[in-house]
Amino acid sequence: MGGMKKTNPNPPPRKSFKALDAAFELISMLVPVVSAVGKHDKNLKSQLQRAASSIPLNLTKAGASRTATSASATSRRSGPPERSLRF
Repeated sequence: MGGMKKTNPNPPPRKSFKALDAAFELISMLVPVVSAVGKHDKNLKSQLQRAASSIPLNLTKAGASRTATSASATSRRSGPPERSLRF
């Protein structure tokens, strides 16, 4: 009816994405650096936060576009990472 796609209520577990895991590890390592920089230069702190946050977001976007071309795109879950990017 109406061209709506059915979504899988039980999507398969997400496979590990090594680059995304490494990006989050990098972010956690940068937290004290960004905090120290922020004490001297708030604009640079903001820039570092935005740059670090863009890494996993871009990786997720690239992964989602790759998934969209696969045959199982309708059953795979895509979207932003489920981790918090807080400094």
